[in-house]
Amino acid sequence: MLRVLIADDEPLFRIAMREMIRWEHYDCEIVAEVSNGGEALRYMERHPVDIVIMDVQMPVLNGIAFLEQLKEREEKHKPMVIVLSAYSNYNYVRKAFLLGASDYIVKEDLEESVVTPVIAKAVAKRKEHMQETEQQLQESKIQQKRMKEQALLLILNHAAEDEGLPEEQIRMIREWRAESSQSRQILISIWIDRTFSEESKDLDSQKLRYISITIMQVLEANYPESVIVPFNKAEFAILVVYPVNESVQHTRHRIIETVNTISNHLRQYLNISVSMGVSLPCAGWMQWSEHYDAARQLAALRLYNGLGHAYFPEDSPFKSSQSTVTPLCSTGELLYKLEMGTADWKGEFDKWIQAVKSLGVVEAEIIFQQYKSLLRELSMLIHAKGFTWPDILEHADSPYEQLEQLEWMPRIHDWLLAVLHKIYNVLDSGRKAADSIPRLIDKAKKLIERHYAAPISLSLVSQQVGVSESYLSKVFVKDTGENFSEYVTRFRIEKAKQMLYSGMKIYEVGESVGYPNQTHFSRIFKKVTGKTPLEFKSGK
Repeated sequence: MLRVLIADDEPLFRIAMREMIRWEHYDCEIVAEVSNGGEALRYMERHPVDIVIMDVQMPVLNGIAFLEQLKEREEKHKPMVIVLSAYSNYNYVRKAFLLGASDYIVKEDLEESVVTPVIAKAVAKRKEHMQETEQQLQESKIQQKRMKEQALLLILNHAAEDEGLPEEQIRMIREWRAESSQSRQILISIWIDRTFSEESKDLDSQKLRYISITIMQVLEANYPESVIVPFNKAEFAILVVYPVNESVQHTRHRIIETVNTISNHLRQYLNISVSMGVSLPCAGWMQWSEHYDAARQLAALRLYNGLGHAYFPEDSPFKSSQSTVTPLCSTGELLYKLEMGTADWKGEFDKWIQAVKSLGVVEAEIIFQQYKSLLRELSMLIHAKGFTWPDILEHADSPYEQLEQLEWMPRIHDWLLAVLHKIYNVLDSGRKAADSIPRLIDKAKKLIERHYAAPISLSLVSQQVGVSESYLSKVFVKDTGENFSEYVTRFRIEKAKQMLYSGMKIYEVGESVGYPNQTHFSRIFKKVTGKTPLEFKSGK
């Protein structure tokens, strides 16, 4: 409700103003009645007021003096002032309006029909002003929120300080960072477990927005000053801000409750699982980057412990003196047995897995370095044998992209084992095919001879002879000196020559050798023979 103050040294007029108007009808309540402007100002120093009804002539401090002092006071939300006077003095009226009065009532006309419209007008103007103020406040909050998000990203990414930002925004960011020393902060890294569910795999912008909103709703209930930003495609960074005087035990309890609620809400509402790392508390923005790196390192423990857990500093197995230079586990015997087609290659793979596990709980990047090194060695092997990754993998993604999508060590090892099985089978089929390349090429040539008049492709022939397109292409060039399409074209043109010698019409020849478009047939014929079909037929 709007708060109304009545200031008049005559009690009867105060009673009249109080009883004449149905204040509740205008969503108002009278919060104070005083006898002069000085009392009104002292009351307003302690209590908010929306509308003041003020007599012009009063002892101590009259209405005009009240307006003068009110104008000098630095207040964002000054009340609407309606001036009362016992007589119509337009000098008073003019001065009152110049000093900010919103309306004027002559006491001689103090009747409900006169006063009510004035009150209604003041209430409407006050509410309109309050709505504008609220809108400005909301816009300011949104601007501050975006500023904080941008500043946090700059800090966490070790970016150049405030580079390329407008001056006003730079000022706001610096003020915010300066204020950070007056509170405490905890950094949280949230990683979406993309292998948990179908909903976790395709993270489009709308789904990421839903995830962000769900997390923010939990944070606002516990830490309204928190900031959340998307840090990577499947990662969110959170800055939790809490009071300096909050006890360690209370903070710990609240943080545990918050991360558990975030995890539960994401599973319940979006079928999303997350792994989280929570940093130690810090005091000031200069520590945020270091503490977030520590939180990310903790979240990466999902590689060892599985998905959907939150990790705190005491869960860290890492030592500050730990070296990041780790020797690569040997893959020599495994690759040799794969290349030679030895069936016990699985035993070598098991030994390699044990060697990786023996590294212990180290930074995730060190373990992924081992996996990527094995994939590089396998790439060299299959390329040396004339194959490519599309011959091995069913999906379009490269093996490195598929590896990056896996988040838990047992699943990675199962995937690697499946990849090795496919490589072994492809190399084995390659070895068998290599032993019968002449027979393979003869079979392909016979298919071309029988079907040269129809649409024929490398894909179709490779399926018929039972090898991959890339392998057939390589052995075709090796055996004939021509690639597949060149061989088919040359074979068709040789057949076309024979048909032209026999007297067939040019368009009939084109259709008979797989070129129903006569213009296209003529162009291909000239490219191969140096003559058009007509020139060839006429002996020119």
